[in-house]
Amino acid sequence: MTAFLNEAYNDQRVVSIADAAKQDRAARAWALYRVFDAVAIRMTAEPLGVNNGAESGSHDYDLEQVTKMEERAARFLEEFNGLAIVVGAARPPAFARTVNVW
Repeated sequence: MTAFLNEAYNDQRVVSIADAAKQDRAARAWALYRVFDAVAIRMTAEPLGVNNGAESGSHDYDLEQVTKMEERAARFLEEFNGLAIVVGAARPPAFARTVNVW
């Protein structure tokens, strides 16, 4: 979490926010987005179980939990994008969360 907070506080879109409370909210939202996103990625990288009995084998994932982590990540990313400051002449595109294809 600390690394993600540091990442946020070094981001120009956060640093440019004049209000310290909003800056903290944006940094927190970014860090939580990164945490929940990392958890979702890890959950898809490490199956709950592996079945080698079939010819090709199979892997079991808890897709409901993965979806919940992705939804939480998306919620915090949306909050961050709402707080992030415009840097330059035009607002940069909001970060978009990629959706798993299951």
